[in-house]
Amino acid sequence: MARSGRQRHQHYPHRGRCRLPGRQYRDDGQVTISTSSLAATGAATFTYSTAGAAAGNNTTLSDLDLTVATDRELAIAVVDNFKNNVNATLSTFGSTSRQIDIQQQFATKLTDSINSGIGNLVDADLAKESARLQALQVKQQLGLQALSIANQAPQSVISLFQ
Repeated sequence: MARSGRQRHQHYPHRGRCRLPGRQYRDDGQVTISTSSLAATGAATFTYSTAGAAAGNNTTLSDLDLTVATDRELAIAVVDNFKNNVNATLSTFGSTSRQIDIQQQFATKLTDSINSGIGNLVDADLAKESARLQALQVKQQLGLQALSIANQAPQSVISLFQ
């Protein structure tokens, strides 16, 4: 006879916690994975938490007597719950990874657009300054020609009197 999760777990004060070598799982969605073999290089720890979790619902598989049918059912339920939460966590990580990729692509395209816009502004300023330089050069040439004509006029008048 299958019982609901609440009935099945009510006699176990530590329900929902599964301890496997190097791994911890709790009903609140928190998963901790650590490996003692990494002690020389530093502990590897992974934690994932969800809000709205029930507190104080912990069971260790080592606390269960697997010769008792209800304990076997509980162990299977804990492992299934752990598996489902790992799958949900991996799905969340995949979704978050995709969002990060999309934002990275957006940032790259935005940077390219900004750089292109700056290049266009610099080109526009260079064209404006080039036009101004040409105008000043034309004024300078006109001034030199006017000065040359003015210097020739007195020489022409003097030559008339000679």
